[in-house]
Amino acid sequence: MATEPPAKRKRTSRAGKKPTGEEDPAKPAVTKKGKTHIKGDKYAMIGMMDGKSVETALTMKLPDYLAPNLDVIFIGINPGVVSAARGHHYFNPTNHFWPLMFQSGLIDERMTAKEDAQCLAKGFGLTNMVARTSHAASDLSRSELKDGAKDTVSMLQELRPKVACFNGKGIYETFSGTKKCTLGRQEKCISDTDVVVYVMPSTSARAAQFPSVASKLRFFTELKEIIDECNKASSPVANASAATSTVPCVPPIAAVPPPPQAMAAAVVGSAAQAAAAAVTPVLPGDAVATPCSNTTC
Repeated sequence: MATEPPAKRKRTSRAGKKPTGEEDPAKPAVTKKGKTHIKGDKYAMIGMMDGKSVETALTMKLPDYLAPNLDVIFIGINPGVVSAARGHHYFNPTNHFWPLMFQSGLIDERMTAKEDAQCLAKGFGLTNMVARTSHAASDLSRSELKDGAKDTVSMLQELRPKVACFNGKGIYETFSGTKKCTLGRQEKCISDTDVVVYVMPSTSARAAQFPSVASKLRFFTELKEIIDECNKASSPVANASAATSTVPCVPPIAAVPPPPQAMAAAVVGSAAQAAAAAVTPVLPGDAVATPCSNTTC
């Protein structure tokens, strides 16, 4: 007696519920390693961009928060799509900027990107070298970078913060024409000023050599020490005794090799940082930085 062949089982996706090829594109699928993969416009789908599309975000800009005589102005390369869509600096939850500000003591209470407009009252400013939003720094043209560097120099010469802090080594190399700068305090100040220049690793979680909050904290801590020295030097008591004493400079942070686990990843690096570093310098070095005469901080 002939028997019927067994019915073929309907193949399902690894997500486990719907047949292959019929997954809901608005829902995440689970990969072999259990990580979530979003199809299509991933940021809009998971709510990070407040329902805005990438195309819309690319037309948006971030406000600058700037004022004269701030303790420090933080300078990024240009806005990313998530921050632009939400209208706040360093909004992406993977960015370490806001946790580091509190943990280092640069601010005395926790803040989030949604509270960035309060930064001026806390003594720091936020801006970018180029205002245009893009997917990556590599999308910026040479003319945009050149104009952005000129505008940044003019802004710093006018506002005279105690410190200009560049958020990413590649950003400062592009800005200054320095092919290889060290992290930390730079020997040169902003041209025609005594504005101290400080370079820290990118606060993006994609910065390969410094991928965690803990690995970047010492740079934020040193930045606070420099600002404290500048404030101490400019106080009435310090000015009264300036003729007989000086406040020593805070030495730049010593070069420390990255942890062994980061060495392999160092080749990849942060996408934005690597893209910025690959750009040919846009201005002559002496147009943006000159030997620093600031001996007080």
